[in-house]
Amino acid sequence: MARYTPAIPQADNATCPARSGMDHVLVRVRFRPLADIQWTTQTVAMTAYAEVDPVIDAWAQATVKKLFTEWADQPARFAYLPGLRSFESFQISIDPPVAGRVVVVARSVDTDDESKFDQRWEDATDALPAILEEATATVQKWVNRPTANGR
Repeated sequence: MARYTPAIPQADNATCPARSGMDHVLVRVRFRPLADIQWTTQTVAMTAYAEVDPVIDAWAQATVKKLFTEWADQPARFAYLPGLRSFESFQISIDPPVAGRVVVVARSVDTDDESKFDQRWEDATDALPAILEEATATVQKWVNRPTANGR
């Protein structure tokens, strides 16, 4: 995205209305773009997920409405799953792989009965499809739990 700064031309007595007795000034302004800034650190950081992104993308397309890929200007992979009750929400997040291993965390974000849920899985990156299936199934169990009044 280019940013612009005004290049204000210099006026002399012959071309400046203010200097020729008028009470206002009309100035034409030309804009020139500043140099584009490349955020190479973010591009480099995003590659932390390159090894597992195809698996995450396939899971997200089949399971969630939106996959979030950034949090606080840092690469991240997480999605929200709605509950059956009003205002309930659950999250599944995937940490970037480290030394051939990946961590997936499922947790409650908000529940109508103040229940707290949190479960963590860690395994080899090759096991990520199975981990994501298990995390999704776990969240579905939380979603379908009986309420305090048995419904």
